[in-house]
Amino acid sequence: MRQYYRISIKLTLVIVAFILTSGAVAQNNAFELLNNKEYTRLNKLISANSLVVTPQEKLVIQAVLANVFGQPEASNKLIISLSDTYSSLPESLKFLVTRTEYDNNIKLCRYAEAYISGSKLLKQFLDHFTKEEMQEESEALIIWEVLQKQAPQQLSKEKDTRIYMKRDIAGLWNIPVQTDSTITNFVFDTGAGISVLTESLAKKMNINYPSKKTTEVKGGITGIPTTARIGIAEKLVMGNIIARNVVFLVFPDSSLSFGGGVYKINGIIGFPVIKELEEITIAHDTLIVPKQVSGAVESYNLAIDQLLPIIYLQYGADELPFTFDTGADGSLFSEVFYSRYESFIKSSGKAGIAGVGGTSGSKKLNIYTMPIELKAFDKRISLPNAQISTDTLSNSQGKFYGNLGQDIIKQFSGMTINFKNSYSVFF
Repeated sequence: MRQYYRISIKLTLVIVAFILTSGAVAQNNAFELLNNKEYTRLNKLISANSLVVTPQEKLVIQAVLANVFGQPEASNKLIISLSDTYSSLPESLKFLVTRTEYDNNIKLCRYAEAYISGSKLLKQFLDHFTKEEMQEESEALIIWEVLQKQAPQQLSKEKDTRIYMKRDIAGLWNIPVQTDSTITNFVFDTGAGISVLTESLAKKMNINYPSKKTTEVKGGITGIPTTARIGIAEKLVMGNIIARNVVFLVFPDSSLSFGGGVYKINGIIGFPVIKELEEITIAHDTLIVPKQVSGAVESYNLAIDQLLPIIYLQYGADELPFTFDTGADGSLFSEVFYSRYESFIKSSGKAGIAGVGGTSGSKKLNIYTMPIELKAFDKRISLPNAQISTDTLSNSQGKFYGNLGQDIIKQFSGMTINFKNSYSVFF
């Protein structure tokens, strides 16, 4: 069982893919696809009326798909249309509806509504969470409780923006972020479920703390918890972009210091801000944000699942969804990938040990190294020394295949991610 909403700084997600069969897909298989996050395949099936589901079930599926494909308002309208028949839904679908409504409100920065729907999720659907998941969900809910009376995040683009992205000593992209009192380089990180600050920088930026309450955050791959406060930045300027009422998790400086202080992170611009840019292009260490986004493409290959970007790529005949993390220098395949292709990996790969780290520590993983080739639309992606973990990653949750990092983009002139129309392309 995967928990509903995680607040980890680094989240490694991937989605299990199944082989398409001919003809209509039965109800149980349709919800298996949904449960396993095969959103692109499910969207094609429902668009072609190839699902054997009731009208109510179809509405639930459409609400989830609208949510992950960047239409939270439309998703909430579909949920409202289920109001009269909600009581007749089976418990599993009630859970799915409530979970989707919760995520819609988070994405829309409706914090009071998010707290209400999140509280309902935890009170009425205890059986859907393990003890650990319940604890983590409760910690996440503290954020929306604290923010209930806060104005929503807003972002405006005065005109097209081009920002030089400087690589730090860890190879991560940083962009200059300006406030009324500071100009500081922040890591630009699509893998961060929420933006992050150190306590010392938060003080310089005059961050507002709505409450003294803290929340415990798991550090992604390492899974080590760290305590953080919830703060608000009234105004951030990034080129021609102005972001207001930005939510930050504020950590002790030591949590963002590595190698005995040799490498420090001041702050991280996370996905809740990045997705509101609507479209970004990363090319030759330059971040390009157009005022007007590009048009739609024929099919989706990008989904936003609980504030995490998932990119669907081909591996052989299989379509495998991955998270894409601009805050990660290299890619890492999960134990789910290893389990699915174990025989081939053992015969083709080289066993070894690799160290990985996050905001709250590091750990060593047993891995195999081997060449892997993926495909995005018509572009081939080659990873000659791909690392595949045989150990369970704390965020793979038995469903997800791995996380793609900057080593992917470096193979191309650039990459465009269109959050509004749910696609990503390399060029």
